[in-house]
Amino acid sequence: MPPPGGQPSSARLALLAGVANLVVLGAVGTALLLVRDSGDGGTTQLATATSSSATTTASTSSSRRTSTTTTTTTTSSSVAPGSEVTGPAGIRTVIPEGWTVAPTRSAGSVQATDPADSSRYVRYGGSAVPNASILDSHLEAESDFAAARPGYSRVELAQTTIRGYEAIVWEFEWTAPEGRRHVKAEYWRASGTEYFVYASSKAADWPEMVPILTAMTENAIP
Repeated sequence: MPPPGGQPSSARLALLAGVANLVVLGAVGTALLLVRDSGDGGTTQLATATSSSATTTASTSSSRRTSTTTTTTTTSSSVAPGSEVTGPAGIRTVIPEGWTVAPTRSAGSVQATDPADSSRYVRYGGSAVPNASILDSHLEAESDFAAARPGYSRVELAQTTIRGYEAIVWEFEWTAPEGRRHVKAEYWRASGTEYFVYASSKAADWPEMVPILTAMTENAIP
């Protein structure tokens, strides 16, 4: 995917069209449906960033209402983008070359799976903004998810801004039938839509997923 403002080549447009035909857009639903639909729980909606983007993060504690602290972090992808894809609500991002794309059971979400290891996958998409603040909606989603998943453990649930958009980073682990899993999702709201990207894998494989999620975030549009 070209960076924001770039124009894709005709070959890349053909690739986008081919991948988009695999995506079932369905009726626009909330991102929370993805949380309830997914065994991993996370549908991440993530912000677009340039190859070096600053984000300001306000971390929240495990209580629903807490004071926040603010830190500034800078991310920079060390991974070259793979295949450019278009997903629900017009989101554009990149996924690893050769990963298999298919719709999920929830409208507004598409999954790309590693053909060599189906326990490694990413999702991306967008849906209408829920009738709640971005923090409240994801605290509620976390509560519902944790109640239904054994061994749920929050790593982070924090408000942030991504290129000026209000956003949430949600990272956690839980005990799936195949063992401990690690998930990280990022959501951001723009023009009445909540977009996301997320990555999921076995906990032992998580370090390999970090650069993949970083590349998805940094190449996401909008």
